[in-house]
Formats: sequence, structure tokens, C-alpha cells
Amino acid sequence: MKYKKQFLALLALLAFGFYACEGGGLSPFLDAIDGPSNDAPHDGDSIDPEDGVAPVPDSAERPDGSICTPGETKCDGSIHKKCNATGLAWVDTTCGEGTICTKEGCVSTICTPNTVECNDAGQRVVCNIDGTAYSTPTDCDEGYACVSGQCLPMICTPGTTACTATSILSCEGEPPQWVETECEENEICFKGSCVECLIDDHCPGSLVCNADGKCIAEPLSITTKDLDVGQIQQPYSMQIEARGGDKPYSWSLDAGTLPAGINLAANGTLAGKPTEIGSFELTITVTDDAGATASKDFMLQIVDDGLTITSRSPLPDCEEGTPYSFTFQAIGGSKPYAWNVRAGAVPDGLVLTANGTLAGTPVQHGQFDFTMRVVDDQPTKAEADFHLTCKIAPLQIIGDKSYNVFVTKIVILPMITVVEGIPIPYSTQLQAKGGVKPYHWKESEMSGLIKTLIPKAGIPQGLTLADDGKLSGAVTDTSQVFELQVPLMPNLPKLTGFFFMAEVTDSQSPADSDQAIFLIPTIPIDFGGGGGLF
Repeated sequence: MKYKKQFLALLALLAFGFYACEGGGLSPFLDAIDGPSNDAPHDGDSIDPEDGVAPVPDSAERPDGSICTPGETKCDGSIHKKCNATGLAWVDTTCGEGTICTKEGCVSTICTPNTVECNDAGQRVVCNIDGTAYSTPTDCDEGYACVSGQCLPMICTPGTTACTATSILSCEGEPPQWVETECEENEICFKGSCVECLIDDHCPGSLVCNADGKCIAEPLSITTKDLDVGQIQQPYSMQIEARGGDKPYSWSLDAGTLPAGINLAANGTLAGKPTEIGSFELTITVTDDAGATASKDFMLQIVDDGLTITSRSPLPDCEEGTPYSFTFQAIGGSKPYAWNVRAGAVPDGLVLTANGTLAGTPVQHGQFDFTMRVVDDQPTKAEADFHLTCKIAPLQIIGDKSYNVFVTKIVILPMITVVEGIPIPYSTQLQAKGGVKPYHWKESEMSGLIKTLIPKAGIPQGLTLADDGKLSGAVTDTSQVFELQVPLMPNLPKLTGFFFMAEVTDSQSPADSDQAIFLIPTIPIDFGGGGGLF
């Protein structure tokens, strides 16, 4: 009966919205509750940081020639803007330190937004996104105490470490106790150490992330995988490639013997006209301008004259449901070549073209053995046996928009509209690919660094995640809204809304699984780069 009355009230508001607009347009109220949207907030709208949702603006008419509705308010960062009595200008008020802009004006804060603290009762509390209040306190488990916002063992072992988002907690002293040490600026704590990166994308320019979590110049390495096959008395030339270090590079033969007629130049070019056949084991070294070296072992094969297939077995693996392409190679004879499968079979979904390209999207998995034949225009033929493994594609959670964040990904779901006391239906489908259908979904718990960065998480009250991945229901409470700014990723926009982690498993035995964080935004997200607002 309660929801029925609220629904009737909502219908009345909707009806009023239709009649309040001129020119057939919808009212601002209707636009605000229309559900998922890719549009930015309207000029007269404001985002209320107190609850993380877009408030319903007044529907008063603007005076002719005005730029805003008199008395209308909005926030532009830390500046509170109020439309003057004529509707011709905004009156700006800058919110000072210790305050935050809301639609009502500059409001004093009592804590740093989104930080985790311990209250006087030893409970964990999270500062709301506006800094004006704390979340509902949570107790630590028995035998644990709240330390710097983290639940840690009351009796610790010296040398043990833990993390907040930006500091190390280490067990030290006699008697042992937890000591907090702040990381440097632009560092986070990960597995008990302060790091400035976890992956190469966290490093500027061409720097890469090393095993210690530091951004360094990319180490020198040889990138050429294999040497091309050569043929006796035929011109041969191949450039060996490297990356990292300081250019220019110089190359040398460290071990082994080149076939007669082939030489390695200082610039890394193997060239000449071989006069002997065989397989030659080589160790080639590159030296950069700073004296750093890198070496790699190779096998150089020189074959007899005549038509020969030079591609090696096994072929690169394919994955069921994933596009695949491989082009067979031959040497000698008289071009052009024509290719066909002489015996055996390739996976369904792959097709061999006459020029030797095996391509398509395989629709089955398994082990495949087949014989390839190449014919030149003499016609001369050559054959070779090949093996191809086509795997079940790994199960992966996907989404229309997602970000890789440290050891997981954040999938952005459609925006939810929350109006206090009025349950507005919400429904979306979580998505995955690969593995073996059907899939099974369930909510899972965050841990480690992710739990530290997102202390308020879980499917909000009112929504239910079904086994088939359908998320549906209605939310009327915004107390679980959280704003995330991911450290080490300055290009990632601020993400505000309900965060939760979910796991999907498939139907093979043993089952494959994948996990991801999901965000149900409560305000539009500016993805930038032409992506617009989500």
C-alpha cells in the first residue's frame, strides 16, 4: 500500500511535468529521472554531493532573455553559483577550505571525503563523498582492532606489514605495535611496500614498471622471435630487432658458427648467399650506447634448393570464438604458390585461402593434425605436417565501458536514478564471453588493495543479482554511494556511485571463472577523449 501511494504521487508529478513544459518538451524533472543517459547535466542542474545523485530542479519558467531561472543554484567545482533575480547572471561564491559546495550553499566538512578512519569506539567509518558525515560504523572481527582505518590483529608479529591506500603499517617495537609510515607523493601501498606503479601504463612516457614497483627505462632486449629459413645459393637478408636501452645498438655473434656465405653486420642485419645447408645454432648479442647487453639463442636453417614449406609446427594456438589468422610460408620453386589441406582437417570456422592464409573464427575446440601442400607454377609440390591446438576461450567479464585497474577491471553499468522514498525500477544484464555456457553469477567480496581503495562496497539494498547475471530492483537510499579516484591513474575520471564485485563461472568441468568490480553510476561520468558523458 505504501509503494502504491508513492507510485500515485510519482504519476502526479509526471503529469505535472508534461503540462509545465512549453513547445512539447519534457520538464526538467522528467529529464532528471529518465534513467540511463549519455547526456551531460542541463545548464540549470546541479549535482548534490551530499547524496551523489542529480537533484530535481525547479520547473519555474525563465524570464525572456535570461540565462538561468531566478534563485536557481548549482556547483562548479568549489564555486557555488546562484542565479540572480533577473535571471541574467550567476552570483558566484567560492567555498573556502574546510567547506564543500552543495545546492544549498557552502557546507562545512568534518572529514576528508572517502577516507577510512577509526572512531572513538574502535570501529571503522568511511567519510561520505561530501565530507559532512560518516557512514554507519562497522566493528572489526574478534581479535582484530581498528588501526588507521584497517582491521588488523591486536597481537602482531614483528616484521608483519599491511597497507592503507597511501601508507605502510608495520609491526615494530617491544611490545610489538602497529606503526604507520606514509608513502611518497604519487605512491600507493601494495602488499606492504610503497610503489609508484603496478603495470607499465602507470609510468610516464616510455618508462616501464619493474618488479619493485618503480618506473624505470625499458631494459634492453632482443625482440626478434625466430630467424627466417634460407635456401642454398639464394640471397638471404634479415634484420634482427631490439628495444629498450640507449640507441644506437651494435650487434655481434657471441657463440656458434654462421653458415658459409652469411655474415652478421654491426647494425643487426644477417645477409649473404649461403653455400651450405643445415641447422646452425647461434647466440647473438646486442649492445646499447650505454654498454648494456642482451643475448638470445637462435636456430638458422638453410635448406636445399627446390620448393620447401618453411612454416614450423605447431602453429600458434587459436581460441574458440576468437578471430584467428596465420599465413603459411614457402621458399624456392617458381611463384605464385597455391595451397591446400592435403589430409586431416582444420577447426570448423577456419578457411584456407589459395594464397596460404588460414583465417576465420573457430567454432570448436580441440587438437587438430593436418598436412599442408603447396604447389608452384611448374607444377612442383611440397608437403609438411602441422598441429594446431584450439582452446576454449578463457571466461572474461566484459562491458560496454570498462577500465583495467591494478589487478582487476571496473565495468561501468548504466546509470541509476535514485529518488528518496520513490522506488524507480532499474534493470541491467551483466555480460561475459568465452568459457562454456550457461554462465552463473554471484556477488563476491573485495579484498586486498581493492578493498582498501573502495571501503564502501556491495550491491545496494533494493537490487538483486540473479544467477543468470540480471541485476534488477529499485534503490531509495544513497548512503552506500562512494566516489573513487584511482591513484596512479590520473586520466581515469572520478567514479561515483554504487560499487560491488561479482564473479561469473561457466559450465565446463572444472569450471572457469572471472571476477570484476562493477559500478552503478549515480551521476554522469565524463570519459573524455570524445567519449562524452555516460
